[in-house]
Amino acid sequence: MDSNTCCQELPDWRNQRSPFQRILSFGYYDGTTAGVAQCVGCSVAYKYDLLAWDEDQDMRIFGLAPLPSGSFSELLAASAVLGEPRWPTWVPVWQFSSETIQNKVESRIQAVLNKAGPLTFVVATNDISNNFVAGKRITETNVELVQGLISKSVDVQEWLAFLGER
Repeated sequence: MDSNTCCQELPDWRNQRSPFQRILSFGYYDGTTAGVAQCVGCSVAYKYDLLAWDEDQDMRIFGLAPLPSGSFSELLAASAVLGEPRWPTWVPVWQFSSETIQNKVESRIQAVLNKAGPLTFVVATNDISNNFVAGKRITETNVELVQGLISKSVDVQEWLAFLGER
């Protein structure tokens, strides 16, 4: 297991330690399904979304899209009313004292998430803050293939083939 700790140093990942040690999860089903991950090495934040998972929901494929500098801090500030963060993965309990506050928080969070750029990485993992089975940087040569896989909602096996694991 390599000990790389920065997302910028990992063009293609195979059995790598995750560079993401602060995860703010906005979606959860037996593990995170959507949120924001911050790189421990360079502090770049990525919006991530679940693209596929296996039958047992253990192996998950995530697409990661970069967010502008300062986004992670903005999201933490917007989520502060939901409690104290717990790292490496914080899944805030979505309970608010009023609907007005909920709408305000959700609006602030969505405004930040809407600033995400195009997908930069696709990763296969059972825990985005732990180890990656495989990962690949999205490039000009594979972006159309990735868009096609997403539009077809392919299964984990097809994603693993793309990542060179099958």
